[in-house]
Amino acid sequence: MASVQAHRVKYLDAFRGIAILLMIPLHLFLFGGGLSGVWGGGGSGSATVYPLPIALSRPLSTGIILFFFVCGFALVESLAKREGKQSLLQMEKHVVIRYGLYMLIGVAAELLLTLYSKGITDIAYQVQRIFGMASLSLSQPIIGLALAAMIAFPIMRYLSWKKLLLLALVWAVAEGLIIYTVDFPKELIYRLLFVNSFAVMKGIPMVLFGGAVGKALHEGKEIGKKAFYAALAVVLAYVVVPFFLNTGGYHLILVLWAYPYAMTFVAAASIVALGIFIGLERRGTKLSALTVLGRSSFAVYYGHYVILYFGLALLSYLGVETTLPIVLTEMVIATIAIWIIIYFVSKRKWGDPSTW
Repeated sequence: MASVQAHRVKYLDAFRGIAILLMIPLHLFLFGGGLSGVWGGGGSGSATVYPLPIALSRPLSTGIILFFFVCGFALVESLAKREGKQSLLQMEKHVVIRYGLYMLIGVAAELLLTLYSKGITDIAYQVQRIFGMASLSLSQPIIGLALAAMIAFPIMRYLSWKKLLLLALVWAVAEGLIIYTVDFPKELIYRLLFVNSFAVMKGIPMVLFGGAVGKALHEGKEIGKKAFYAALAVVLAYVVVPFFLNTGGYHLILVLWAYPYAMTFVAAASIVALGIFIGLERRGTKLSALTVLGRSSFAVYYGHYVILYFGLALLSYLGVETTLPIVLTEMVIATIAIWIIIYFVSKRKWGDPSTW
């Protein structure tokens, strides 16, 4: 990728698309009764507790998902396309408006959901809850990602990929030292910046890392075999080694939801996935089935929750118990439904995906 393309970067959209595709069944399983199905019967179920080598409570719980990496890469693409045409202030304004709109939509969706399910008596309290007081809310990932993007974008303008990589590492280590040693107050600002699972200061290092990789590729660098296999070794180590620690399948929670394991695992997984998709594109592999999901990631994120809630409401109305086979069926149907809807909507809006 030695030069900037006028069209969208297909392997980046495909990468984002596969991340979304993995997210849909995971959320449907977690929030749609899958765990209670595994542990027997409907209702809330009860979990067997396995010993874990690290606490998963906040501030150590960390939702550093692949989208933070993709966001950093996408910001570099946006920067490259506007370089020489807009000032930094104009480019930053574009980022703030875009991600600020995502935040507003997220907050509005959260308020509407709360109004529907519980009713709202204090809007100011609900806004505080959304931004920092809730254990986990529907819009926290969007809020954390949006604020991290706004802060990271101007940094990417001036730093080389090597300096971005170094800054990402230093920032991640500093954040780790802070959350492991500091007893944070319960005020909203601390939760928003440091404590929440999608806290801004946790997300920025991954956004910077994505930006570093994006800049390196723009300069003609490649994900070499050494880097690819080193990253693959890290991924496999996190997946395989903990089986010998007698933690059962619960060890996978570590690589998805605990600092610094999530940071390390996602960084390595991002390099592996990106290397695979770049290789597939160079071989002329059609990636349209995934790029449609990647281009409409925001709509997919909220859309799959709508389908989830509708499905749960329908099962409750029909008196159907949320057994594991029911949840698995719901996962398959919902995932296919979202995929088909997004494909035809995207095709109608932007034309055939192969022309993007």
